[in-house]
Amino acid sequence: MTSTLRHNVWLAFMLGWQDLKQSYRRSPIGPFWLTVNSGILIATMGVVFGVLFDMELRDYLPYLAVGLVTWNFLSTALNEACNVFVLSEGLIKQINLPVYVYILRLMWKNFTIYLHNIVLIPVVVLLTGRPLTWTALLFFVGLVLVLVNVGWIVLALGIVATRYRDFSQLTFAFLNITFYITPIVWDRKTLDHVEWAQWLVTLNPLATLLELVRAPIMGNVPSLLTWQIAIGLSLGGWAFALLLFRRFRHRIAYWV
Repeated sequence: MTSTLRHNVWLAFMLGWQDLKQSYRRSPIGPFWLTVNSGILIATMGVVFGVLFDMELRDYLPYLAVGLVTWNFLSTALNEACNVFVLSEGLIKQINLPVYVYILRLMWKNFTIYLHNIVLIPVVVLLTGRPLTWTALLFFVGLVLVLVNVGWIVLALGIVATRYRDFSQLTFAFLNITFYITPIVWDRKTLDHVEWAQWLVTLNPLATLLELVRAPIMGNVPSLLTWQIAIGLSLGGWAFALLLFRRFRHRIAYWV
């Protein structure tokens, strides 16, 4: 890694950390408020939906915990991606920094919050008495693929939404709808008898990313199809995002 690249990556991390500190200025526990809120939400929804779906809390609470925590990371990152360049207007117009600095800035901020909330997962697993196997280590492999995919989506959304500002509202509406058709609070197995629903989940890229990190915690290895879709999304997505970036990189400063 060259000194310039190292400096830019460090700058991105510092800017992301500063964004996080500003969001929780004068708060004694800072982003851990999100952890507390998420913990209360998981406990409440776990009991309510566990009873409604007639599922064992020992199985359902860890399932829900991984789903909600990871979904919050994905949805927040994608929503904020629409303003990743707009909110950095001052820096973009005054300093000639590589675009990846702003992408890393956003991802580092949201990933740091995700790390705060991840502590809920082992806590829930231990409280429910569900054993963790060696399969759980695949969580970190899946997480890398999740971050790789989030990276190209943030880049693509940032470029498009900077040019067309209404796109941020479309993204927000899309994610609200996607929440209900993604197996976050409900289990895909409950729809085994509905073929079109199975295809809907299979073709849902966010459901695939979710499965990469949830299956290992639940003691399962993600299916070969899940790995293939995730890797395909990474390769195809970055090819698309880089083509988009190559075409419009010099217009970003004018659009903001």
